Formats: sequence, structure tokens, C-alpha cells
Amino acid sequence: MNSTFKNNDVVYVKGRTESGTEAQDFWVARILQVRAKSSQQVYALVAWMYWPFELPRPAVKDPYLISANSGHRKYHGKSELIASNFLEVLDVLSFAGKVDIQHYNEDIVDGVVPDVPKSFYWRQTFCRGSLRLSSLPKHCTCDGHYNPDKPMYICDSESCKTMFHPECLIDDMLTKKYKEEYPETATEPTTNGTTKKKAPKAKRKIYAGKLKGELHDEGSSLMIKISNVKQGTESFQRIPCPKCHTLFD
Repeated sequence: MNSTFKNNDVVYVKGRTESGTEAQDFWVARILQVRAKSSQQVYALVAWMYWPFELPRPAVKDPYLISANSGHRKYHGKSELIASNFLEVLDVLSFAGKVDIQHYNEDIVDGVVPDVPKSFYWRQTFCRGSLRLSSLPKHCTCDGHYNPDKPMYICDSESCKTMFHPECLIDDMLTKKYKEEYPETATEPTTNGTTKKKAPKAKRKIYAGKLKGELHDEGSSLMIKISNVKQGTESFQRIPCPKCHTLFD
């Protein structure tokens, strides 16, 4: 083997395949320590890293799961790996090369999210014992997470700087528009004429079948095109931040 491996290198590991053509054809691990019994017997203590689809299904219910067959979450990017505390000793002959990978910090700096590494990246850890992932920052009105493959919009207000999913901005605008146009059907019922009870969370949106929304950000300001399906009309509006009401530029 021509490659020289050292501590903290991240490597492709043969096992799933001997001669794969894609990165995800291989397992991935970080070298913690290299030990040689002889020039022909070199071993490494490694900590496994997981591709999102390799994660086991969690023990507790998770709304972000993509399928029932694994622990792959909706917010995982296509170039993302997850570090773990799962340790094993491997023969270095099982290594198929080094992985170009960086740690990614998604904290907003000067009003922008840092660029995602062009190579592979990791930002979460996985505990094999508890089957739990480390926490990620929460964003948006939905308290969801950031998928680096998908755009999000950051409020321009210096005191807010909340990041929003496009679909959540659309939902907020359509909900408000529906309540404006159909106030008689958007009012919560009261109990004994005084206290309002919270209705159970509905899966079907209140505006479904009546209003549709589409974001337009190619101009000077972020806009939404709202289509009234029944009336056949369209209108464009600027979008205020759902939290502080500052208009998006």
C-alpha cells in the first residue's frame, strides 16, 4: 500500500465493497491510533463515521426521519457524515484511501450562514449506546434544522437574524392570507362563550385547495406569488419576518 496513514486521518474502509466507484460504496472511519506489530502487521484503532442512511433507527419517535428503515433525517445533506463513539481495531490493509472532510459550523456570522465545504463534512455525533444524535441549532417557526443542500432565508433585522425554511414562509403567508379572505371560517370556536380551546394540530393546511404560494427571489426583494385557486386570481406581496415583521429584502 502506497498511502501512509496517521492519527486523525479519515479513511475509506473496504467491506461493503472492494472496488467501489462512489464514496458511499465504502465505510468511513477516523483513525485514533496506529500500531505496528511489524512492517507487515499494522493496525489502527478507529472511530466509525456514518453515512446518514447507515444510521440505525432511533429508540424514540423522531419527526425528521425519512423512512422507517434507518435513522436518516430530512436535514442531512448529501455530503454529510456523522461522527460516532463506535470504536474498532482494523488492519490498515482494509483502508482504501483518505477522505477529504471538514467539520461544519452552521452558526450565522455577519448575517450569513458559512459556506458548506465543497468536500465532505460532519456536524453531528452519534452515540452507539443510546442511539442518539447530538443536538443541532433550531431555526424557523417550526423549530426545525438546516439542510445544507437546501436554501433558507435569514431575517435582515440585526436583532432577529432568524433563519427560515422557504416552505414555512409560504405557510405563514398563506395562513394569514386565508384568515384575511375567509375570516368566518378561520376563527377558533369558544367554549361557554369565553375561553378558547386549542384545536388539535391538523395535518391538512387551513388554506389547502384554496390558496397556493410560490416564492420569487430573483428581484430586489423576496416576494410571494399567492394564487387563489377558486377565483383564478394572482397577487404578489413582500414577505415580513414571521417573528419580528421586518420585510425581507
